Amino acid sequence: RLSVSVRALMGVLMGAFAIFNYGEPIRRICQEYGVGASPIQLLVCMGSYPFANCFLFVGWAIVICDAPFMYDTQVMIMLRTGRSMWYIGQMLYILFVAICYWLIITLMACTLLIGYIGDFFEWGRVINTIARIYELPCVPAKVVFSFTVTQAVVLTYTLHIGVSVLLGMLVFAINIISKRTFGGVIALLFAFLELAFTGIGLRAIYYYISPVSLCNLAVLETKGLSVRPSDTYAYVFIASGIVLLAAINYLAVRRASMDVRADM
Repeated sequence: RLSVSVRALMGVLMGAFAIFNYGEPIRRICQEYGVGASPIQLLVCMGSYPFANCFLFVGWAIVICDAPFMYDTQVMIMLRTGRSMWYIGQMLYILFVAICYWLIITLMACTLLIGYIGDFFEWGRVINTIARIYELPCVPAKVVFSFTVTQAVVLTYTLHIGVSVLLGMLVFAINIISKRTFGGVIALLFAFLELAFTGIGLRAIYYYISPVSLCNLAVLETKGLSVRPSDTYAYVFIASGIVLLAAINYLAVRRASMDVRADM
């Protein structure tokens, strides 16, 4: 169903806008100097640039805004499997869709760099050059200077998928408790908080309550030199949020009445 959903397509297109719009300077440098860059590193940079990261999560919020996914046969499935197993399936589905979403975004990064792919295991000339040019802030210098490529890639995928699952479970909780589709609005709000905190430059203390900002590597402090949250704090915050929402969602599913909705 998701593969033919207009809503899901709109979310992926929003992610495409973020990659192709904010990643264009990287492709332009590649063309100018005739060198390559890694699509995975491009995604790391986009996930660490607040404007791109915001719109990437706006796309995710659109994809996931309709959780729980009560279409056609879902009530029958619930009756056959029981609410507990149906709930587990819903949570696994959110995790699966989160992984697929970021893989699709990575494929888009590959598309942007067709003909200019290279430098997989080091930041390389293109990323290092842009990191040192103030006029092209799409590659945060702090990320390049603070993390190896391997560290940055692992952190980016782990934190982005974790935050995606966290927001998906939050949408699930709000929608099932309120019996309205307000959850998507809250997820969008968290996405735009990335701009308010990171992009516009409010006090660093607010990063601690913004899950989307916590998966931005340019925000994280790995050397204890500022009041910004660390990568350890980000992992604990996201994991704790997922566990708490899992319990809330389970209790909500046990008590809620389910209504079938038309797909979009």
